[in-house]
Amino acid sequence: MKIILENEMEKQAWEIMMSAHYKWEKNHGYTLQDAMSFCFDVIYNEEVKKMITEEVEIRLIDTYGKEYFCSEDEFILQYIDEHIDYWNDDSYYEPFDFQEIAEEISDWIQDYRDTSKEIDEEKETLKEDVRDELRLFYYTFFNAPEDLTVEFNGEVIQQYQDPSLGGKGE
Repeated sequence: MKIILENEMEKQAWEIMMSAHYKWEKNHGYTLQDAMSFCFDVIYNEEVKKMITEEVEIRLIDTYGKEYFCSEDEFILQYIDEHIDYWNDDSYYEPFDFQEIAEEISDWIQDYRDTSKEIDEEKETLKEDVRDELRLFYYTFFNAPEDLTVEFNGEVIQQYQDPSLGGKGE
């Protein structure tokens, strides 16, 4: 079996899983999945929360764009900077009057607020989705067959083949 780690969260999770696996082998106190859950939920709780938060932010930025991850004032100033020359350009059209500019800015504010609200609502759902993906990821690891190769960014991080299956252990 080959597992390809697709992002930094999965690579960090792999390192935690290997640490937990070592502790389990050393102590033989829990089943593997219980040990994984204990390590993720208790021992490495802060690291896991940080990983999940970072992954959620990356996914939200990919979905909504980076411009919505600043304050409302910064968002509006950014759009004003981008449009000020257009508003004052009378070579093709009449320059915008104050009311038209105010309406456009009002639309941007409403767009920012609506999108920010949508992001906040999606953030909680996405946290649970990422947490479930992470749990599935480490459960899959410990239910995987004995022939296992792990890659991250094209580099083999770990390779193991059970000698009883005709391979060599590494």
